Amino acid sequence: MHNVVTLNVGLSDHLPVFALRRFKKTGEQGAAGTKIHEHTSLKYRNLKSLNNELFAKDLSEAPWDSAFVFEDTDDIVDSWYSIFTNILNKHAPIISKRVKRKIQPKWFTNDITNEIQIRDRLLKQARASNNANDWSIFKLAKNKVTQLIRNKKKNYFKSKVNEHRENPNKLWSLIKDLSRVSLGENNGIRQLNENGELVTESRSIAEIFNSFFVSQPQRLLSSIKSTFCNESLLNSLKIKIKFEIPHISPEKVLQMLNSMPANKATGADGLSPKLLKIAAPSISSSVARLINHCISTNTFPSRWKVAKVTPIFKNQGSVEHKQNYRPISVLPILSKLYERYLYKHYIHTYAITISYMACNLAFANATRLKLL
Repeated sequence: MHNVVTLNVGLSDHLPVFALRRFKKTGEQGAAGTKIHEHTSLKYRNLKSLNNELFAKDLSEAPWDSAFVFEDTDDIVDSWYSIFTNILNKHAPIISKRVKRKIQPKWFTNDITNEIQIRDRLLKQARASNNANDWSIFKLAKNKVTQLIRNKKKNYFKSKVNEHRENPNKLWSLIKDLSRVSLGENNGIRQLNENGELVTESRSIAEIFNSFFVSQPQRLLSSIKSTFCNESLLNSLKIKIKFEIPHISPEKVLQMLNSMPANKATGADGLSPKLLKIAAPSISSSVARLINHCISTNTFPSRWKVAKVTPIFKNQGSVEHKQNYRPISVLPILSKLYERYLYKHYIHTYAITISYMACNLAFANATRLKLL
């Protein structure tokens, strides 16, 4: 409400009061990142009802062989995911829940929710009765909620600081959580300045970032100029690198899945490290067979190339310009497992080769070539 004025019209002793009040339109962004007059809902897997033993049993009895009747790698991967997802939906279905905001603070507990509900119920009762005693009871409940929130927040950060005292990464993340202003989901980007125009629609912002990030590798490559021109040196190297990546065993897949940190982010396929750890003994054979098919056919599944990309502000320049953001990509867990296995064998072969090349070249050229 603004522009509150009184007008001296001379009609009576009581001057009329005028004011302007701004009402937000339906669908407009509110202060907490939610839309006005629109309910916010979250979809998530209900892991509380997941029976690990029954889930693992159904996975063990699943017809994984049917996924490998195809020749195309993408068809095999899609079929594998279809089998896994159908069993997962049976044991841990996706449910929808209405919430006030998508991301609650980590210190926010059910105790606070219960006290807030009691406070709101007392407020409704006090407004209906307009009784002084009801208003007093409401004020006590309101003060109780305020004090509870302060205590929960204080105790949470105090305990986490003590817990992560020896872990700088987690301690720094905690400090950022403490200082971060809550602006809704992931402190989302509200608007971008694109060619002088402000873009506020979420999908349009995502498309702008996508086009910008995709174009960056080509732009950077075109700006790089090669400075290595010693063709005679290259021609003198008689080493031929030839090796084969061995097939992975189910035991190795099981070991890699079990050793994967549970706090790794979930990729676009929706399979979290926690789920894969539970399923590991039952799916290690089929995953090994899937990876071995990729190795034999020199392919990388398209589904494993799809990443969840989050723009991160560089803390320099304007937050409205796309150039001031860098992308953080989260790939599916199984793609990371495949990449790690390939990396291990590539790096082993090239490390031996580069060391051999360095020892057989002149001292001045050895370091230069090794760095290249």
